[in-house]
Parts: sequence; C-alpha cells; structure tokens
Amino acid sequence: MLRKLTDFRITLVAFALLLICLQTLPHWHLVLEYRADVLWQEPWRFLTAHLIHLNWAHALLNIAALLIIGLVFKHQFQARTFFNAVITIAVVSSLVVWLIGAPERFVGFSAVLHGLLLMALLNDLQRPSGKPDVLMGVVIAVVVLKVVLESFGISLSDPLLPFDPYLWAMHTGGLIGGLLAWRLHQRSLKQLALREQQAEE
Repeated sequence: MLRKLTDFRITLVAFALLLICLQTLPHWHLVLEYRADVLWQEPWRFLTAHLIHLNWAHALLNIAALLIIGLVFKHQFQARTFFNAVITIAVVSSLVVWLIGAPERFVGFSAVLHGLLLMALLNDLQRPSGKPDVLMGVVIAVVVLKVVLESFGISLSDPLLPFDPYLWAMHTGGLIGGLLAWRLHQRSLKQLALREQQAEE
C-alpha cells in the first residue's frame, strides 16, 4: 500500500512538471490548443488542449489544484487509474465542447480537474458501512452548483483570469467525463474482485 502511494505521488509530481515544461514552450501552443475548425483533422487536440494554459497564473492555479486533489484523494489512485481518468475526462470534455459548438478555442486543465474531483468524490461517497457519506454528497452538490452558476455568467473559478462566457461548457464536459471515468473505474474494480474470487475458488 505504501509503495502504491509513493508511486502515485511520483506520478503526480511528474505530471505537474510536464505541465510546467509545456508552459515554457509557447511556440507549441498553437499546435496543441483546442481548435474546433481543425479538431477532427488533428485529433490530438482533444487531449493536448488540456495540458497548456493561457499564462503562468492560469497554469500555476491549475497545477496547485491538481496537487491538492491528488494528495487529498491519493488513496484512490495509482499511476494507471490516474492516467486513465485524465485521458477519459480530457477527451470527453473536448467532445462535449465540440457538440455544444463553443468555445471555438480553449486551453487549460480545469475541465479535467472538475472531472477528477467528481470522480474522487463519487468514489468516497459510499462508506464501507453501505451508508452514503453526507459530506461527500454536499461537496458534489456544491461542485455541480458552481458549474450551473457559471452557465449564468457567475464565475467562482480562477479569479486572476478574465471570465470566459463558455467556461461552463468546458467544466460541464469535465463533470460528464468524470462521471464516465468513475463508472469505468468501478467496473474495473468489480472485474478485479471477480477475478480474485475465481482464483480463490
């Protein structure tokens, strides 16, 4: 267990360093950002748009949030589950933005952060006793309410950055991606438990 936690912390720090490195390469940003007009011709943008940021303030805020979520919920993640979740949430949130039709361009990790947070909260929602954790339920409701408020033009995110009227679209995509990542994670846990049970028999 201790080794798994240590491995995930290394993964988390390495991923944060990757985001920092990409921020030092602004000439790559035009090739990596989400652009609706070339998205299907350059499909890597589904994922890479989330790895770059508008500026250093944007990048550092998101990296700090990533480290906080990762450390608070470190008991839930291994390197594989973390990367599976990040890829799922990034691709789904970009697809949701494309389906909504706006914004036409975006960058930033905040959609993935919303998805990771929702996934982690849903994992912790059910206690071992079988009763739902009321506090986790309240936090989930607050996260969803935050995104609803953003759809009405009220932003509670990134106070150092200009408000994007389509922030809600990106964050809604992140929540949908987080829900899907949670379902896939739960299914893989059930399959693992079933294999272990069959091995014991």
